[in-house]
Amino acid sequence: MNVPPPTPASSYMGVRKKKWGKFASKIWDQGRNIRIWLGTYEEPQRAAAAYDIAAFHLKGRYARLNFPDMIEKLPMPVQEYKIST
Repeated sequence: MNVPPPTPASSYMGVRKKKWGKFASKIWDQGRNIRIWLGTYEEPQRAAAAYDIAAFHLKGRYARLNFPDMIEKLPMPVQEYKIST
C-alpha cells in the first residue's frame, strides 16, 4: 500500500494504538446506533485505510476521510455487513 509517511496513530480518525502495539480501527454507524469493529493492524496507515473504506461505504461522498485522495484506489466492501441479534 502506497500511503503517506507515518504519523502518530491518534492523528488518524477511527484509529487507536493498543497496549500491545497494534493499531485498532473502528467506526460508529449513526444510522444503526452501533460501533463497528474493523480489526487490528500492524501499521496505523492500514487501520486508517480500513476506517476510510467503512466511512465511505456508510456515508458516501460526505465522509470525512484520513486519505481522501486515495479512496478510489482502496477496495470497497462487496456486500452489506449483517448484525446478528
